[in-house]
Amino acid sequence: MCCGPSGSGNVAGGSGSDATKFCAAVTKIQSLKGSPDVAAAGTAFSSAAADLQAYAPTKIKAASGTYATMIDTIGKAAKTGTMDASTLQRELAQGMSNNSADIAKVAIWVSKNCPRK
Repeated sequence: MCCGPSGSGNVAGGSGSDATKFCAAVTKIQSLKGSPDVAAAGTAFSSAAADLQAYAPTKIKAASGTYATMIDTIGKAAKTGTMDASTLQRELAQGMSNNSADIAKVAIWVSKNCPRK
């Protein structure tokens, strides 16, 4: 298994463990940070945030919830089409700074449990 201990194994709506799906959501967020299509990135951020909430490992559930809420809030603002790429980057940086303790917990878990490309 690629992503360490999983929550409940296979879940409805797809194959793979909860941890695998959590790792995929994190990867999706990371891949979108430099996206030139801000509205599309916003939609994808909100989708990934839902996956973070749904598949968060018990050990980091609260911290992941903080991260997911931040990503979803930024995603909702971005998909309105009124935000440019530099504003999106600034909002992400500010959100990470404001939630640094929880973001660090998630990042440490991801570094230990998610596959690297």
